[in-house]
Amino acid sequence: MDARQEWWDAEGKQAGRSWPLCLASAGPYGAYLADGSEYKGHYGVSADTLRDFHRRRAELLWQAGADVLLFETEPSLMEAEVEAQIAEELGAPYWISFSCCDGRHNCEGQLLADCARQLARNYPHLQAIGVNCTKPEYIASLIGELKRASDLPIIVYPNSGEEYDPQTKTWHGVGTDRRFGDYALDYMKAGAVAVGGCCTTVADHIRQVVAARKTYTGK
Repeated sequence: MDARQEWWDAEGKQAGRSWPLCLASAGPYGAYLADGSEYKGHYGVSADTLRDFHRRRAELLWQAGADVLLFETEPSLMEAEVEAQIAEELGAPYWISFSCCDGRHNCEGQLLADCARQLARNYPHLQAIGVNCTKPEYIASLIGELKRASDLPIIVYPNSGEEYDPQTKTWHGVGTDRRFGDYALDYMKAGAVAVGGCCTTVADHIRQVVAARKTYTGK
């Protein structure tokens, strides 16, 4: 938040830019385990354990002045619902983004449409839903799954297509052969309102997203 204010005072306000939102990112329990569980799910822990893990982090981020809480890389509906319940108790607006293993399912194997339907129906402060840190080739299909399940705005930010090795804690492979910007344009056409990049994406990927946005007509 301090960096945002400094930018605004130094150049943003004078340049006529819009006041930027500050989203506070909170990753999944699987990232804390540091064994790649955010890409598998099936933690083997209770909802109470997940609540204990997420509650204080969410409180601190909200108290720090974030505009929106962003719960991301969620492999399961159970964890997403725990986070949604916490955000509802705080009265905080929030987004939820899943990690997915194919074009229809989250990493725990649940249908993404079912997850979106459950969240949209029961959690009124949820402002957007999406997918992140998932292979680029799955995203357009997943957008379709989300669109048919709810009217929530859709956010997507895939990785570059490489594979994560939980033993070495590194990414391997060459990613996708297709240009990231071409994927980004497809996502916009499919209905995503926000597009970005997650793990193993670099500045060039984001430049391609920006270029795609400039060519997208919204039709």
